[in-house]
Amino acid sequence: MIVVTYIDEAGTHGSAPHMVMGALVGRLGQWSYFDKKWRKMLRRNGIAYFHSKEWKHKQGPFKGWKDDKRAALIERASDIQRDTTLFGLTVKIQQEDYIQNYKSGDRPKKVPLDSMYGLCFRHVVVFVVDTLAKSLNRNDIEVNFVLEDGHKNSGDAVRIFDQMKNDKSGRPVALGTLALA
Repeated sequence: MIVVTYIDEAGTHGSAPHMVMGALVGRLGQWSYFDKKWRKMLRRNGIAYFHSKEWKHKQGPFKGWKDDKRAALIERASDIQRDTTLFGLTVKIQQEDYIQNYKSGDRPKKVPLDSMYGLCFRHVVVFVVDTLAKSLNRNDIEVNFVLEDGHKNSGDAVRIFDQMKNDKSGRPVALGTLALA
């Protein structure tokens, strides 16, 4: 069984005191159903895309929208996600916690530290793999990841993914590919 995880991040441009990375996880066949439903939702609402920051601040295609219309859109988006994917998740790391509890202090010199972006990514991968192993009860699962390209720390995610993929610790879920797109 092939599973694909789409990942996006927020709070990476210095605009927030934290970083959030969200992911949606679905079987390969579920994504075409998701896309069909998602496009229909966008079309019905007269918008070309959904960006949560613009939705939250009533900007871009959501400028002038009343709160009840915005709430209805989010409810429909949640229904689509729930009905057409296996699960979704978010990871949030406070910048202050990252600095005080992860980055500072003594550590071996040759061990590379993950960036905040990389640490969020590591948590997403571990959660996805563990959840798939526990919930699907199969031994033929391969999970692929798609991560937005262009972030300054996306190379850290590649390093982490390669490290995890090369760790042959008998994981019941195989790591397939990581695509930056």
